[in-house]
Amino acid sequence: MATVITIGGYEFTAHPDNDKAFTLKELQGYVGGYIERIGLPDGTSMYVNEEGLLERLTHNRRASELASPHYVVGQVIICTDAETGEE
Repeated sequence: MATVITIGGYEFTAHPDNDKAFTLKELQGYVGGYIERIGLPDGTSMYVNEEGLLERLTHNRRASELASPHYVVGQVIICTDAETGEE
């Protein structure tokens, strides 16, 4: 199950439209633009808006804690490789 973390720290579960793997368009929809992948220590991946700093998106404290030492802004989605079709 993929997890979305909003800038306010609210977390909710997300599912791909086809019930198999998220498309690039779906991932971009969750982060609001072009995506950048951050590998997390538990083996999952956090997808963030790659232009978030340029767009002056709000700091996402919870996502930054998980992705330390990265400073994360905007809404993010955390997925396994299987959920993105990278497996």
